[in-house]
Amino acid sequence: MKPAQQKARLGRLLAVQCIYSALAKDSRDFLEVLESPEALASFDLFDEEDLGGDGEDRIAKPDRALTRKILTHMQSSFDGFHTFLSTTLITPHQFIGLNLLMKSLVYSAAVELYMGKAPVAVVVDEYLHLSHGFFSQDETRLIHGLLTTVIKNEKTLKEKLF
Repeated sequence: MKPAQQKARLGRLLAVQCIYSALAKDSRDFLEVLESPEALASFDLFDEEDLGGDGEDRIAKPDRALTRKILTHMQSSFDGFHTFLSTTLITPHQFIGLNLLMKSLVYSAAVELYMGKAPVAVVVDEYLHLSHGFFSQDETRLIHGLLTTVIKNEKTLKEKLF
């Protein structure tokens, strides 16, 4: 994986972590979580040091600009994203019952899909890759289905946010 791709993947992971942390505290200040010591420490451990070998083993820092864009959109339009996800994807009762980490991942992916900066296939692939680190194959299929529904209902999402 190229360093820029690794930075983007880590930026997405950091966004999911910040969304999760804020929601776990019943907060909607996603950007404040990004600046917290916990978020900074968890992703600054390696500081792009060479871990040995042929120089290919560098660990990149997350793309904080991407993380900040995702969290800014999430913070400014949380109610719209929440309404869209809880009424369009599945029933409100089912959405409430989703694991908080799964919700955080779907929120982040939906925001990035809404932003439209990266190709849809790349965004979906990246979030599915992240989901494999946390969820079973069945849960990852559920996330894929939810993201597919987000894509199919993009017009509805934009209407909810404007």
